[in-house]
Amino acid sequence: MIDQRRLLCLAVTVLTLCCCPVQEPPAQHPSAYTADSRLISTVPESGHFVLTQRGYMVPYTDRIPGTDVTFEMVPVPGVAARGQMQPFWIGKYEVTLAEYAQFMKLDGVFRTLVARKERLVSEENLIDSVTAATDLYIPQERFAYANSPNAPAASMTRYGARQYTKWLSLISGRQYRLPTVGEWTQACRAGTKTRWSFGDDPAVADQYCVCRETSSKEGPENVGSRKPNAWGIHDMHGNVTEWVLDERTLRDHRTLNLDLDVFPNQGRGIAILKGGSWLQPLQQCR
Repeated sequence: MIDQRRLLCLAVTVLTLCCCPVQEPPAQHPSAYTADSRLISTVPESGHFVLTQRGYMVPYTDRIPGTDVTFEMVPVPGVAARGQMQPFWIGKYEVTLAEYAQFMKLDGVFRTLVARKERLVSEENLIDSVTAATDLYIPQERFAYANSPNAPAASMTRYGARQYTKWLSLISGRQYRLPTVGEWTQACRAGTKTRWSFGDDPAVADQYCVCRETSSKEGPENVGSRKPNAWGIHDMHGNVTEWVLDERTLRDHRTLNLDLDVFPNQGRGIAILKGGSWLQPLQQCR
């Protein structure tokens, strides 16, 4: 059985987080997805799509409940896992300030409750305690580079990124999470085997990638400012780097010579970042 997965790319200045949902149809209703606009039974007349055993996965737009903020998801052919190819959806753009700001509002609400001593954790309410957004890891740069709601969200911790995906899953009714390294790489390559998804020629990089050589701006650009890859996904090279679900030990990183950026994760391992940022040279945005 093919798992149906959705991934949504989120951004973090100099680090980006990607969020991906996982949702399987109930076993008693194997054709449940055929009535869903995200999975259709006939060949789409145009646009990018992915054929699965249950139908054709197509792009879709979702909205954060209670707001006018929307985000777009793009289907991606699966990566091998447990002997199967598991297709998924990933965000067409990095998560924007407009999206992440909806989650950050909870931070102020939570702190107000704590300040008023209305929601202190005790043995009686431990199982019912509140989870909210964590502070940005560079508080003095609290979205400092954001010049519009379409700027990528910035400076959240990996924990904050994962909490965002849990919050989005809860309020949307669909399960979102960070992508794995394999899923992120599959989406970034878009079927290519070249150095970058746009080829091996750095001369055309300015059309696709926001990096040290191609940007004159002091910070990331609005999402989608450059051309997408062949599957319609923007900013996988540069702009802001992206959190993924996997962790590696430092020994893994050195022994396997993994082409990854790594970031200490509170002593539990090495959190992984992908894609590079506007601060890094093109060679590191692969």
